[in-house]
Amino acid sequence: KLVQEINKEIENPDFKLEELSKIFNMSYSVIYRKYHEISGRKLIELLRSLRLKRAAQLIVQNGYNISEASFMVGYRDSKFFTKCFKEEFGVPPATFKREGKNKGWDKIAELYGV
Repeated sequence: KLVQEINKEIENPDFKLEELSKIFNMSYSVIYRKYHEISGRKLIELLRSLRLKRAAQLIVQNGYNISEASFMVGYRDSKFFTKCFKEEFGVPPATFKREGKNKGWDKIAELYGV
């Protein structure tokens, strides 16, 4: 349910994870602790990962250019987006797009764990 709620706001650059407390009717710290206990990750890492995976899909499957995809998933700065993308997938988005065109979405999704 957490992933579903975050995905609803994936395009909103002003979305704050603290807003989840209203949705789940519990404090942000409780949500954060529970997620961290289950996954060992921070909530912000989940949000970033979901946004980047959606952007990767938009770039390869839908043919959006990198700056369009970055804005569509809530990044206002395409340079920061590129930095985060490279940290997540190990390659810059331009390389990812090029490989996606050559190999197809299924192959690249498997290769990079999207």
